[in-house]
Amino acid sequence: RDKDAFRRSVSVVSQDDRLFPGTRWIVRVGNPLLPVVAIAPSDEGVLVLNETNYHIYDHGDGTIVGRYSIGDRRASTDIVVDGNTMIFGTTTGRILALSIKDGFKLWAYDIAGRITSDPARVDDSVTFVSNQGEVVTLTLDAGQSAGRREKIFGGTSHAPAVSDGIVFVPSLDQSIWAFSAAAEGGTVWRKRTSFPITTNATTYDGILYITLQDSGFTAFDTITGEQLWNAPSLSGEPVAARSGQLLVWSPDRKTLTFFNPETGVLLREVEMPTVKEIHAEHFEDDRVLLIHDDGSLDMFAPRR
Repeated sequence: RDKDAFRRSVSVVSQDDRLFPGTRWIVRVGNPLLPVVAIAPSDEGVLVLNETNYHIYDHGDGTIVGRYSIGDRRASTDIVVDGNTMIFGTTTGRILALSIKDGFKLWAYDIAGRITSDPARVDDSVTFVSNQGEVVTLTLDAGQSAGRREKIFGGTSHAPAVSDGIVFVPSLDQSIWAFSAAAEGGTVWRKRTSFPITTNATTYDGILYITLQDSGFTAFDTITGEQLWNAPSLSGEPVAARSGQLLVWSPDRKTLTFFNPETGVLLREVEMPTVKEIHAEHFEDDRVLLIHDDGSLDMFAPRR
């Protein structure tokens, strides 16, 4: 979805070589006319979705094993994969669920506005938010409403966050919204902010973390919405939790900051001037991958 999206490639790393990654295969995907929208693994192979169709690449050698049209809509979000089902949003507000192995439409659901922010999976359901503020939670298997259809006063630029049956929407209407994903639905809490929110929200162990323009990196209780602590001078996003410490990556400052997640006490800060991105295989106590500006990789494993 960025101007250089057509340059993306798919790289598959051997599961046996995760500590010292060795590339199994690389395939260049996308082109200037059909930029890549999403890439996701599935049982059928690696899915590569562009605006009008998707390809399936064999896990073993990267050969194309399937190519299917998505119909008359244009894909615009990441993919949620559930068994043989792939679910994504489109530019017209239609949510589509397709059979991965043959492209057959399993169900569709329409909401008002364009869908440009990625969906969030909530157990056996999925939540989408449109740019007109429609918020819907649908069952994965049938696309039926799994909760009350909500309405906020603006869209979101990021995927909702999820914790214990609550969906959190960082909104452009200067609010963080917390909605119940249960059948009865409803607003759990709403936290107003001084500016539209254009950053990602992350939940971990009952706390929601987000960078806000007026308060910096901020922690909220997921149940009550109470602000627990904030670091006014820091903007960043949690990338992992290790040994009870929260790791927050700040791409602007090129620093990795270690916090006590409950109190907000800053434990240490590490400068990483050559690092471009940081990813964890799983959020808590798992391998952390550093991607450097020159394309090289470092993988760190937690001590056992």
